[in-house]
Amino acid sequence: MAAANLAEVLTVGHRKGVDAEHLFAGLLGFGVSFVDTTAVHARVAAQIWRAHPRLNLSLGDRLCLALAIDLHSGVLTSDREMAKPSLGIDVEMFR
Repeated sequence: MAAANLAEVLTVGHRKGVDAEHLFAGLLGFGVSFVDTTAVHARVAAQIWRAHPRLNLSLGDRLCLALAIDLHSGVLTSDREMAKPSLGIDVEMFR
């Protein structure tokens, strides 16, 4: 998980009444690792927006997709918009 997305997850969790430190510990317990967001990820995120401006993809969404592209990995999300662009990665929905 990109560090930028970790900030987003912890913020949303806090807004919904979840203790951020407990949430962070839970992510670590599931074996989630964290990587720095790089200039390459930022450029790819911008390219995704230019290619798909009509999709409702936040900066966090696009950074997540950019990291998955960089790592040749898949994405697990609850956001259906993230599955719409064809980016050569697997996007799996969990709800």
